[in-house]
Amino acid sequence: MSGPINLGIHWDPNFQKRTEAGFQRLQKEADGEFIRLVTPYVPVRTGALRGSAKDSTVLGSGLIRHTTPYAAAQYYRLPCGQGVREDGCGPHWGERCVDDHKEDFIQFVKTRAKEVNK
Repeated sequence: MSGPINLGIHWDPNFQKRTEAGFQRLQKEADGEFIRLVTPYVPVRTGALRGSAKDSTVLGSGLIRHTTPYAAAQYYRLPCGQGVREDGCGPHWGERCVDDHKEDFIQFVKTRAKEVNK
């Protein structure tokens, strides 16, 4: 009988730096893609509410922020599904966007993840 077999993994010293940079880039792209997808659902009168996501979101944070003083009131004022205009704008824009584009967003992230981590 032979002795024990020792297996070890030797990581490339740059592995962590390379993968973290790739995932940070992927998160930034995912945030930007979600902002692109959700924007048509956000109510618009002056454009400030729609524009606040681009102005207030830190791409890569994973948190999309609409920061006008009335954003929460616009978002939560009616139950989900009520108050939606013919053009699709209205309350609960995030949930409605996810309902409509979940598979598109997942496919985007999967595709970009393959490209980012090459």
